[in-house]
Order: sequence, then structure tokens, then C-alpha cells
Amino acid sequence: MWFDIVCLQDPSHRKELQLQGMAESARDLLDLIRQELETSKISPENIVLGGLSQGCAMSLSVLLCLDRPIGGFIGMSGYLPFREDIDEAMAELSDDEDNPFSHSDDIHDKLDPATKASVFERDLLGLPPVDDLDGEKTAQSTPIFVGHGGADEKVPCSLGEAMARTMQTAGYTLRWKYYQGHGHWYKIPDEIDDIVEFLRCDVGWQVEDTEAA
Repeated sequence: MWFDIVCLQDPSHRKELQLQGMAESARDLLDLIRQELETSKISPENIVLGGLSQGCAMSLSVLLCLDRPIGGFIGMSGYLPFREDIDEAMAELSDDEDNPFSHSDDIHDKLDPATKASVFERDLLGLPPVDDLDGEKTAQSTPIFVGHGGADEKVPCSLGEAMARTMQTAGYTLRWKYYQGHGHWYKIPDEIDDIVEFLRCDVGWQVEDTEAA
């Protein structure tokens, strides 16, 4: 799942060019998940979404759009598109809550951060809104693993760290792993071992050790 991007080192540069490809890829991914749930009768807890680099970015955007939790998310060497805008959307919510003189009746001002992020993301990607918005109609309880190499020359580690902070602000539980000196790829065997542990302990899957496999 790909989309146009001007500069991986700075995804915010001319970010509007990403939107068409992101919207198309989001629909494809959501259709695939829907097919697994409805046609193949796969239970949500048996679905794990994720990707590497731009694949991580796209799948993380889709995760924010989901109206239910899934089994887990695995991201490697990635970032969160439009992260600053998502932070701003959630900050507006916090500012309203902290203002004793705010009397807004707008329902969006009363949403929790996870729902606020979901509303923003669905609107960004041109997806229809979810009925009866609340925190239970998001993927907030989905466990997340994200790993990033400290020497990543394509997607700086700082972008991964910022993504992790935003997801935590939105209320997601997240495992963040930093691999010192590693570049733009998953680290073998360290990161693969960490993913196996995540699938076993956080997702609850029965996964063989990588050495045994």
C-alpha cells in the first residue's frame, strides 16, 4: 500500500500530495479487513495489522480509522502521517476540557482523545463517520509494537518516537523499541525476537521461538 511522498525525512513537507494515495490505500486495507471479518469469519482478535516504513505509516493511519479493536499492530521503521494535525486535534479537546468558562455544546468537544483522533483521520481520508461516537468504537485497546533503528537514514528515529508519543496521547498501549546503530530495516534477530514476544505476550498468540522455527 503506497502513496506519494515528497520527503521521507520530513513527511510534513507538501503533505497534501499524500492524501489521494493514502485515501485509496486506506479503502483497500479496510475492504480487506472487512472481507476477513465478514466473509472469512476471522475474529477481530486474530487480525494483526502492520508494515515497514511507508507500510507502517499507512497501516497506522488505518488503525486510527477502525471502529473496533483488533488483535495487534506491528510497525517497523515508520512514522505517522499528519501527526502534527492529529496532535492539534487532540490538544483542542484538552484545551476545552481545561477551560472552566467553556460552555460549548458541540459533541466533538466532548470526545475522548482516541475518538477525536479517529474522527480526524476518517475525515482526512474521506471515510464516512462512525455512528454514536465513543471510545469503544475505536481501536484504542489494540496492543501496539513499534521498533526503529537509531541510525535510520531514510526515516529518522525521531519520527518514530514522535509517532509513539502521539499514539500514547490518544490512549493506545504501545511497546516502543529502539535499536541502537541499526538502519532502515528490521533488525535480525533482535527485532524479530521482540515481535514474537509481543505476539505471544500482548496479542496472546501461540508463536514458536524464531530459533526453533
